[in-house]
Amino acid sequence: ETFAEAGSYCEARAIIQDSSEVTSNSSKRPNKPAPPVEMPGILRKEMALGHHAVAIQAALAKRKQVRSGRIAQLKAVGGLGTCGCCFDDELLPEEELRCSSA
Repeated sequence: ETFAEAGSYCEARAIIQDSSEVTSNSSKRPNKPAPPVEMPGILRKEMALGHHAVAIQAALAKRKQVRSGRIAQLKAVGGLGTCGCCFDDELLPEEELRCSSA
């Protein structure tokens, strides 16, 4: 339920840890071997990012939102460029490479 709400394992863990219903244990759990099942790829990726995965994901989402807003602004005034390789019409000026010999 929490995972479906959060969308990622790390975000779900952060929600559960911040919850007022969670009480911390006074002793550490013993180390046990991992279960004999394949680990989901998304969980493996999040574990590789470490405990900063939620902050990284939030920062990337914010960057995407800012970029989308900037594209919308420049589209309104015709300030977007076109990529010479893939012909994408939504190229921001800072993403363009210009030839100085033209």
